[in-house]
Amino acid sequence: MSGCTIVKISSEGVVPVFLNRPPEVRFEVIENLNVNKQIMFNYTGCYDISEIVSSATDGKKADAIINCRITIRVTVVDCFLNYFTLGIAYSRTIEVTGQLVRFPDEIGILSFEKRQIVDISHVDNSITGGIILLNN
Repeated sequence: MSGCTIVKISSEGVVPVFLNRPPEVRFEVIENLNVNKQIMFNYTGCYDISEIVSSATDGKKADAIINCRITIRVTVVDCFLNYFTLGIAYSRTIEVTGQLVRFPDEIGILSFEKRQIVDISHVDNSITGGIILLNN
């Protein structure tokens, strides 16, 4: 069974979330991330994953999450909750998978004083950017 839906997913947390792997950057994988969270009474279609990500990264000293995949699905438990509440609960399960990584000290992703965005341009409705590393 499949369907089509449009959702807005945002993350405004401290740890950056990348949907892919940053090019030409060395990093150390701390651990693989796989977190499920059940969301109820959200009728807007907007989901903020920063709470899910922050609970998974607490105490891990991760610089970023790479190769992130976000899946919203209706599980068997969600079906039963929606059935017994006549759809009022509007229960969904969000699954966030990816890799928690740490970058070397000289290019830490959170060391903003060591990097500068030098070029941002629009190409085919997408944004591309360039980053240059600064010497101390």
